[in-house]
Amino acid sequence: MVVIIKADDFNDYSPNWQRFIAILQQNDISAAAGVSTKLVVSNHAEILNIRELSALRRSDNQPLIEFWNHGYDHAGDNGDSPEFDNSDVDLQKKHLQIAQRFFSDSLHFTAKTFSAPHNRSTAATLHALSGFPELNVIMRYKMHEKYSLKRPWIDPNKKKCKPGDKICLNITYQYLFDIPSTDVENYFKARKKENYLLIQLHPNPWDDNDFNDFQNMISFLKEKNVKFMTPDEYFQYLNRIN
Repeated sequence: MVVIIKADDFNDYSPNWQRFIAILQQNDISAAAGVSTKLVVSNHAEILNIRELSALRRSDNQPLIEFWNHGYDHAGDNGDSPEFDNSDVDLQKKHLQIAQRFFSDSLHFTAKTFSAPHNRSTAATLHALSGFPELNVIMRYKMHEKYSLKRPWIDPNKKKCKPGDKICLNITYQYLFDIPSTDVENYFKARKKENYLLIQLHPNPWDDNDFNDFQNMISFLKEKNVKFMTPDEYFQYLNRIN
């Protein structure tokens, strides 16, 4: 089984993010970190941090961290409508374009994965994403989505991918503060035959207990001989084996 760790809201290289990335390095595993353009675009120090972190590699020379497009302004935090929820296709295309340009022009690499702030998106999002061929992966929380998927967007847990299919990964566990250690253990008892497990976390508000739980969860997963991958790495892997 492939395990993907979706870590949201990398807006500054805080001590907690430093600790999170150190744990990835110590365990030689990968994760994916979401960046919202407006929250870092004017911070040159954070831009440099992301560039440097994007160059880190596991022992097999695969990326340690994949930074992904988490939208432009992360609307919804102050009671307004989530950025990709109650908005039309044109606005969503504009926000995706601004974010993609920020990645290429300022971060000096291309974002290959997208996930909406608050995991709220609609049919308009799928239409908007179709204009960005470099975005190969959507990560979403299935209970919040309002559209059905069809080719070329395929959920590998539901349908076999064909070469060239883009993939939509459903978030299995979505946590703001806690670590789903018990849920993950129960998951392996009931659903261990699925192709991937996607866990959403938010490292910035963690305390010591949360970091300990995170390490325990990693240790459990490594005992199960899972493969930790970034979303784009998983996309590339599926294209190789299918």
